Amino acid sequence: MKAQVVVVSDRVLAGEKENTAGLRAAARLREAGFSCDVAVVPERAGDVDEALRTALDDGARVVLTLGGTGVGRRGVVPEVTERYLAAQFPALAFQILQAGLASTPKAGLTRGLVGVTARDSSGAVVINSASSRGAVSDALDVMLPLIPHIFRQLEE
Repeated sequence: MKAQVVVVSDRVLAGEKENTAGLRAAARLREAGFSCDVAVVPERAGDVDEALRTALDDGARVVLTLGGTGVGRRGVVPEVTERYLAAQFPALAFQILQAGLASTPKAGLTRGLVGVTARDSSGAVVINSASSRGAVSDALDVMLPLIPHIFRQLEE
């Protein structure tokens, strides 16, 4: 099964910051049995939209975005993601938040969404995460055990 990590970061794109969170996410997804690519895009709505559309058109069943979930003007990922979701999982986003808050109060600043793009077997799981290694671990610790169950529900 195919997964895609989309790192939304002007600094990573410019080479000013290492892509440690993106590489960690891809490694975790591969360990879980997914084939996985990593894309790095600018913090602009049009670029995020294109990256999500491309990932889904290329058959990704899991798309994990990193970054762009804050309240600043470049925090556009939740708004772009919402356009693609047929159903959201606010309780899973809350579980990810709880995991993050156990480590840092800054976790409460994320506005990340979790959802599926369709409510049938064509649906993909989309997860927004902050761009730190800790946030990636929190998101994947919550989501990886549940993704097979989500796909079973989509098959019903």
